[in-house]
Formats: sequence, structure tokens, C-alpha cells
Amino acid sequence: MDFVLFMVFALIENLGMLTLIFALYRLNLKKYWFPALVISIIMHLVNFYIRNEYLTAYTPVIVLTFIILLLTVVRIPLTWAIVVAITGYIAFNLLQGTLVLLSSLLHFLPLGQIEDSGWRVNVLQLITGVLSFIIGRYLYRRGMGYAFPFERLQFRLGTIGLVIMLSIVAIVSSATLYFNNLYLVMGILLIGFISLIYWAQRKEKEDGDDIL
Repeated sequence: MDFVLFMVFALIENLGMLTLIFALYRLNLKKYWFPALVISIIMHLVNFYIRNEYLTAYTPVIVLTFIILLLTVVRIPLTWAIVVAITGYIAFNLLQGTLVLLSSLLHFLPLGQIEDSGWRVNVLQLITGVLSFIIGRYLYRRGMGYAFPFERLQFRLGTIGLVIMLSIVAIVSSATLYFNNLYLVMGILLIGFISLIYWAQRKEKEDGDDIL
């Protein structure tokens, strides 16, 4: 039963996360629902079997790796798959961190007791997944987000450095999301997200200028 509950709520959470990630770059997840489902199931099977081991600390790396794998299946070049994955993953963690903070302030989910909160964690996963899905669908239907001809764009050295730095920020911050330094983590994530959005706006503008 524990396995079934873990997989159900994890898949709901993951559906919301992927919808948000794809929408940020105007990608339609519906076209890739089958590979998304298969990769999500494999990812959560891995997470389930390592969650009680010391490898749990590497969960963010595992999640990002599988998201990047899915994006390469969508035929986005690897480098840009990393950018898309990091942007969406940070956005998702910002949303979830906000919900964790609100839950703590309302005494629903104390920060120091998350691992032992049982069904409350499942409720948080459900709410996060549903909200991410709603936000992602809204963004996509409104035509919001960033649309790049990925095959045409090239990285500069400074951009590569930015992506490496933000990869570290995403992994470290999400790994410590449920500890008592939540405000610090949220601040780091917000700075990283703003940096990526600013960078994405510049890239979209540069690409538009090239077309003109």
C-alpha cells in the first residue's frame, strides 16, 4: 500500500511539474504523454527504492537527469534540454517551497517533521501537482513562455558558466528545501529563477533580431 500511495501522488506531482516545465518554453506535453509517463514511472521507481538509503540526497540529480532525458526524446538538443529542465525545476521548487512555507505557518506541516508527516506530505504533493498543472496549462493556452528555434541557438562561454552555476543552485537548494533554512533556500531559488528568465528574454530577443 505504501508503494501504491507513493507512486500515485508522485506521478500526480510529476505531471504538474512536467506541464509547467514544458509550458515555460511553449512545448505541448500532450504530444509526448507516453514517453513522459514511462520516464516518470521509471524515475519514481528509482526514487522509491533509494528513499530510505543515503542516496536520497541525490534525488534532485536523479529527477533532473530524467527530465533532461525526456526533453532529448522530444528532440531538444542536450544543452538546451539542460536549460529547459533547470528553469522549470527551479520554478516548480519555488512553488512547492511557497506551499511548504504556508503549510508551516498554518501549522499543517511543521518543517522539522516533514519526513514523519505521512498523509500531509501526500496532500502537499497533490496540491503542488494540481497547481503546477493549472499554471502550466494557463501559460500554454495564453501563448506565454519562451519559444526558441533550439537547433539555431548557440552557447557562449558566459552562458555555459551561468548554466553550470544554476545547475548547482537547483540541486543544492532543492536538496535542502525541507530544512529549517527555507527562507534562505527560497531566496537562492528566486535569484536563480530570475537570472534564467532574464537570460531567456535576452536570447529570445536576440533570436528575433537575427530573423529580422
